[in-house]
Amino acid sequence: MKKIFLIYSSKTNKSVEVLFNDLSKFPNCELWIDKKLSGGQQWWDEILTRIRACDIFVLALSQESHDSVACTLEYTYALRLRKHILPVFVGDNVKMSQLPSELKTVQFVNYCNPQRNEAIDLFNAITSFPPTEALPDPIPGSPEVPIQSKERSVFLADVTND
Repeated sequence: MKKIFLIYSSKTNKSVEVLFNDLSKFPNCELWIDKKLSGGQQWWDEILTRIRACDIFVLALSQESHDSVACTLEYTYALRLRKHILPVFVGDNVKMSQLPSELKTVQFVNYCNPQRNEAIDLFNAITSFPPTEALPDPIPGSPEVPIQSKERSVFLADVTND
């Protein structure tokens, strides 16, 4: 069974929901998304554990995920772990010139307007990956916990200034 880790920006929920629903239907695939986190969990540690355990790292590409500190840290960590990366465009506002150099040479799946053919392309991409390599030894250090947004930073600053 292939373990799939889906990374996305929470600002692209509607597009990602379609992608998530389609990936969930694929046979012999176990999909994990951070919405499966439950209260009280150490969310960043759980995300990093899931990245280490995944076979395929699906990156839902949008301008929002491109701009997200958390998405960048997760993607970079997956690269350092030598994970199979599948970029899936869920937003049509991403320019190829903005992508990290590692992604410019990787075939992507366009899921901006998903129909049957796009779902087939996605399935074919998922099933065509070779077996996962062993994790590097030693395992790269974990990235620091990201502070997601300016709003959160401002809120935290306001709380600490009281």
